[in-house]
Amino acid sequence: MKLIQSSYTYKIIKLFYGELLHKDNTLSQKLMRIFSRTPLRPFLFKLIHFFINNKKNEVYSENIFENKISIDQSINDLNSSGICNNIQIKKSLIDEIKTASSKKLFKINRTNNYLNISEKKDNDGIYIARLKNPHKEIKQINKIIFNKEIIEIVRSYLKCEPIVLSSQIWWSFPYYDEADKHSNPPNNEYGFHYDVDDFKFLKLFIYLSDVGNLNGPHIYIKNSGDKSFIEYLDRRITDEEANIKYKDKIMKITGKSGSCFIEDTSFYHKGTNPLIKNGRCILQILYVSKKW
Repeated sequence: MKLIQSSYTYKIIKLFYGELLHKDNTLSQKLMRIFSRTPLRPFLFKLIHFFINNKKNEVYSENIFENKISIDQSINDLNSSGICNNIQIKKSLIDEIKTASSKKLFKINRTNNYLNISEKKDNDGIYIARLKNPHKEIKQINKIIFNKEIIEIVRSYLKCEPIVLSSQIWWSFPYYDEADKHSNPPNNEYGFHYDVDDFKFLKLFIYLSDVGNLNGPHIYIKNSGDKSFIEYLDRRITDEEANIKYKDKIMKITGKSGSCFIEDTSFYHKGTNPLIKNGRCILQILYVSKKW
């Protein structure tokens, strides 16, 4: 069975089967996702770029940063490695977002069940919780999403006016199996993978909790945009494969609440399984060049 699953034919069938039968995506989204997983992706972006005429974003000029950021340096970092992580959001703004989100119901374990995070109990089987599109209800998030400097950075990388397609707040918690042993949760939750959200896109991440080595930090592989044939077919690689091919490019991102980084997640990345009960909370914003 493993021999069949590792074959090119199996992976090609799985790619088309998985994308074309995705019930939540339109036909144009399905086709975009398929062609984003081919060497044609850069060419297709350049072709489509000629027809992009997005409405200009209304931006916030209010200073939301703890530190002085360099727009030029951030753009250079994105272009050279796929990520910039030199941004710190003010604690007061983060606290307002956390307070507002604490009143919402989060979808748990990728099911249709919901829970207020304040009601979570230790070792209750909940390992991940998601709040979808909080920017539509929590106005403070938009001060970050549409911040003048951040929009300028994203615009420069995408080479067009960015579109905010979605936002998410994720809580991740330690997972324990039936023997009460700490282990990885189901469905390869924390495996290395790359995204296919557009032909060119960026994701903005903000830690809403302090994240150290034990809280499930985000991990990113710099300069991993070029793929082998098998990597175009299968978006996931194992930790062992990542360490062999990208050992010197793997970066672990820790930081206090408010730490902010922008990355091209068409490069390999992953979350990690928290080792302590307070886990990790992260806000994610997706900027695309075109709606499909």
